[in-house]
Amino acid sequence: MMKNLIVLLLALSQASFGITAGKVWRIPTAGTQPTWGPINLSDATNAVTGLLPKANLAAIGQQTSSGSSTFSTASTSYVDVTNLTVTITTGGRPVWVGVMSDPAIAPSGLACTYSVAGTAVTTAVANVQILRASTVISNMGILASTGASASPHVQVPCSSIHTVDPVGAGTYTYKVQVKVLAAGMSSGLIQAVLMAYEM
Repeated sequence: MMKNLIVLLLALSQASFGITAGKVWRIPTAGTQPTWGPINLSDATNAVTGLLPKANLAAIGQQTSSGSSTFSTASTSYVDVTNLTVTITTGGRPVWVGVMSDPAIAPSGLACTYSVAGTAVTTAVANVQILRASTVISNMGILASTGASASPHVQVPCSSIHTVDPVGAGTYTYKVQVKVLAAGMSSGLIQAVLMAYEM
């Protein structure tokens, strides 16, 4: 006996079959009698919505921010990356949040540099974090090292910055912040956008 059997009666006329459009047969559990009633999409126990797990429901959609252009900072405290803020309304599934290349402009990347002339510094360090409102949900570091020579520099794909946020249904705002470890260092997000989509 199939549990949660749903038979939707579509395109059948009331005159021919004595039924009313917009109703459904359903057997909530094995061994129970079928019931005939209206489809109510707002009812959590309804055969149409209540019997479909979240994994079978269509995703709400996705949101993409404007581009960061050639953002760069030498701040040792976290600062917001220009334009990398996005707001999404979800139905209750996890949200993937990440930085991607701006499709309108190339190339893109996450850079870290130490560029003070005449110094012997061989490493540069930057930190990038993703926040939901004021809550940090991801933090990563980037390290540039040149061994014995000075003026280290590294650039990696901006898509290395991403996370999955297991939140409930609601409206959420995400943003990206960057800082460097010490004076003389700089970090930037070049031609990037922030994307969020419900999985």
